Amino acid sequence: MYRDTMLCSLKHALYIGILIMLYLLQTNPFLFHIAGMRPLWIIPVVVAIAMLEGEYIGAFYGTAAGVLCDLSATKLFGLNSVLMLLCCAAVGLAVIYLMRFTTLNSVLLTGAVMLVKDLFCFYFYYAMWGYSGIWRVFVFDMIPELILTLMVTPPLFLMLTHIKTKFDERMSS
Repeated sequence: MYRDTMLCSLKHALYIGILIMLYLLQTNPFLFHIAGMRPLWIIPVVVAIAMLEGEYIGAFYGTAAGVLCDLSATKLFGLNSVLMLLCCAAVGLAVIYLMRFTTLNSVLLTGAVMLVKDLFCFYFYYAMWGYSGIWRVFVFDMIPELILTLMVTPPLFLMLTHIKTKFDERMSS
């Protein structure tokens, strides 16, 4: 019992360490630029965690990732936190009740979460205020960011799946 608790705590400490490390990579202005765009590294991680661990733990990590996204944004604080809480809880429930646990589903769910996040942010940051030419923000900023994030999703998903599998094997033996 004590061993399982320690392994579970170690697994979540590793998840948190990965999340913080990828947040630092995401916010570093000198790394991983492709034509001035960067992927959001932490969203595929929390979507994968929600797929692996379920809705409650997924919602917790989603909220943490939303707070991290809010810390690096200069706009409305708290919007990303609420969106990621709801999206990661929905991802956890979708995988439990509706979807299979595959890499393709991870990419699709990450794309859905990114699309919901981007559409809400687009509306509350730009469209609601009636700026002119706002379609350029969506086409030239948000869509490339979505594509880059989807490109980094499979390796992150496979890494987290491997971590969970190894910890589950240790806990069951």
